Amino acid sequence: MHATLKSHFPSHRNTLDKLVLYVDHVVDRQYAEIRSSFETSLRKVMTHHKNQPMLAYILRKVSIYAIELLSMELKRKEDGLRAYGASCGCQLFTSCGLPCACRLEKMENNGQQIRITHIDVFWKKLDFKPARNNIEDIDVDAEFEKLKQQIDPTPPQVKGASLKSFSKSSIQGTITKNLLLF
Repeated sequence: MHATLKSHFPSHRNTLDKLVLYVDHVVDRQYAEIRSSFETSLRKVMTHHKNQPMLAYILRKVSIYAIELLSMELKRKEDGLRAYGASCGCQLFTSCGLPCACRLEKMENNGQQIRITHIDVFWKKLDFKPARNNIEDIDVDAEFEKLKQQIDPTPPQVKGASLKSFSKSSIQGTITKNLLLF
């Protein structure tokens, strides 16, 4: 961002009002680019994406860039992981919030397709509206279910340590006690 911003300055000696105009111009351009990518994601489906059944449910619902990353991961799964027995590394999942090759393999083995719930909110947000207006908009049961799914595969020792650190906070301690009573 810094280099991009500096490239818009005609000289290294500018007044504050000129700098503000330049920054405003950069922000306006980025806004237009992002809006354009939202519109593209909502209407465009590439032919090679149509040919991948695992992507059928998420086309035009998530960013075109996420679809392309998933398409490449599906190819990597087929080419590298199956052919050579390589390990996944879960890079796409940890860095982007998208299903990685090993998760895609499990879905495929279970006859599932990639669902919108498998995609991080970052890739699903295709407008400039606020993500959530009110606390009432949060589906608490769904959020607890996600948390439970993340906690279930962890070893009991890790669960115990997590519960202890979670209980140390006074507010969270109250929540934990209430959950245990629930």
